[in-house]
Amino acid sequence: MKCKEARRRLSIFLDNELSQKEALEIKGHISQCVFCAKEAEALSAALGFIKELGTIEPPLDFWDNLSKKIIPQEERVFSYGFFRRVVQMPVPAAASFILVVGLLLGIYLGNALYLNAQGDSSKVAEAGADNFFYLASLDDLPSDSVGGVYIKLAFQK
Repeated sequence: MKCKEARRRLSIFLDNELSQKEALEIKGHISQCVFCAKEAEALSAALGFIKELGTIEPPLDFWDNLSKKIIPQEERVFSYGFFRRVVQMPVPAAASFILVVGLLLGIYLGNALYLNAQGDSSKVAEAGADNFFYLASLDDLPSDSVGGVYIKLAFQK
């Protein structure tokens, strides 16, 4: 057995909650491993100290006082949690809207710049009304380029 596994089961072993086979494996490991034996001894001493303390009886009004403090916090957490959920719901929708508007605006401005670079600044307004995505700008791709081949294949009749 490896030290990591023995240490993981050490507390269960000291509480006598392991099967006989597992307990024998832990005992065998502890007898051979100095580090795990020290760990078992320290844990056993801590458990013994805790058992010596015994149980402490709370005051008679402890549960009443505790419940008075807990209930207002639960109500406050619920109202805050509800508000937080309501506020967070539109955030993804707003982000999606902004993304779509930005994408469309980028397409429009990119193609407007393309038409201006081609010297057809008068076609910016005309093309925007007729063809928002400016697919006609793809006609200028060289026929032997990847984009040109794709356009030929995509729009082939």
